[in-house]
Amino acid sequence: MVCWAQPLGAAFLIACLWIVPAAAQPRPMLAARLAALAESSSLYPLASWDSALKRIEADRIRVEECRAAGPCRDILAKPMADLVARFSGLEGQKRLLAVNRHFNAFPYIPDRAGERPSDDWASPLTFLQRSGDCEDYAIAKYLALRLLGVAEEDMAILILRDSARQLDHAVLVVEEGGAPMVLDNLRGLAPLEAYSDFQPLFVLTSEASWRLKSHAPQRLAEAR
Repeated sequence: MVCWAQPLGAAFLIACLWIVPAAAQPRPMLAARLAALAESSSLYPLASWDSALKRIEADRIRVEECRAAGPCRDILAKPMADLVARFSGLEGQKRLLAVNRHFNAFPYIPDRAGERPSDDWASPLTFLQRSGDCEDYAIAKYLALRLLGVAEEDMAILILRDSARQLDHAVLVVEEGGAPMVLDNLRGLAPLEAYSDFQPLFVLTSEASWRLKSHAPQRLAEAR
């Protein structure tokens, strides 16, 4: 997915999604809150997200093995392992702030730059090598926070639409202190209600993904 650097039309978005049958699954608490932004929502499996989850898990195992080794000789996993060691003493919003700032220091690189395939969702460890675009930042932050002890059920990736600019954007939402906080590659840590000008489109979690059928931007402030 290309976000913010250039328009992403609805036809292109739909072409990137692969719909497959899925049985109803229980929603984690945060996902249920985000799904409540719409009058109705439905399971909407995305092939890109399914593949991303497998890469996230593979990278998690690799980083954990690196952390257990002494010294770690995995040059791809070591940067993430070092980050986890550096931020391991942080909790709450301080942890979210540190992770958001760390990854936001990487340059924004759209998918079509550097001969990357269109709608390429990079693995977290790949992001550390070449950076990426909005969903790549969100995925890298997702793994970093998971390694730092944040429960998967307290995190979700939210795909939003900026109606004024007709652009799609991906951010990581984390439940912290009873409120959803947003980690965004375009700004500092902010509460979800700060995104009231955006239309929520999709909620992606470790369990499943949902399409929000009703686009009601003002309801972002209600997901508390």
